[in-house]
Formats: sequence, C-alpha cells, structure tokens
Amino acid sequence: MTLFTYLGKEGAILRMVEAFLNHPSRFMHPVELSRATGLGVFEIRDRLEGCQALFVRLPRTPDGLVRYALASSLAGLDREGIQALIAQRARTERLTLTAGLLVITGLGLLTLITVAPAAFLGLGS
Repeated sequence: MTLFTYLGKEGAILRMVEAFLNHPSRFMHPVELSRATGLGVFEIRDRLEGCQALFVRLPRTPDGLVRYALASSLAGLDREGIQALIAQRARTERLTLTAGLLVITGLGLLTLITVAPAAFLGLGS
C-alpha cells in the first residue's frame, strides 16, 4: 500500500472512472482499462489496488480473468460528485503531506535553536 494514492493522480483516476461509466457491462479487465484510457497497464494496476474505496476486485471468471468494477459507494454519485470525492481525497493527502513536512521542519528548527547557541559559545564538547 502506498501512502499517497490520490495525490497527483486525480486525472488518471478520473479517466479510469469515466472508462467504467462508459463501458456497457461496467466490469473491466486492467488491459481493457489500459486501452480505454491510454494509461499503462502497471499504472492501472497500481491505481486499482491503491484506490480500493473506488474500485472493487471481482472474483475470477472461469477463464481465470480478474475484472474490476466501480464500488457501490459511487453508484449514487453523479460525475461531479465523483470528481469532488476524488479531489477531496487528494486534498486530504496534500494536507497530510504538508503537516508532515511542517513537523519535520519544526523539529529541525527546534534542534537548530537549541544546539546553535551552545556551538557558538564553545560549549559543545
């Protein structure tokens, strides 16, 4: 599982959702998704596995194919609602990243503030 599954990948996810919505059976194999969206198969696989709240893995067919479908939580949403959901999740990941960077920067500044005076005064070792 990757930490940021939506951040920076909103366009690819939206293209995949559109492909599902436009497909007659609404069940698709990753290769079909790749052809419909123009994205690479490995990127499709990563998005399908990373966004499990949006895409559901279906049981294997008798032929051994694994297909995916949109999650039932998206069934009641229109296209704008789905776009808003994906944008909201990307925004949450962006805020998480920003908060993490601020914490690391704050710890670095705190260390600098406490160590620098001792170094300037010659108190360190």
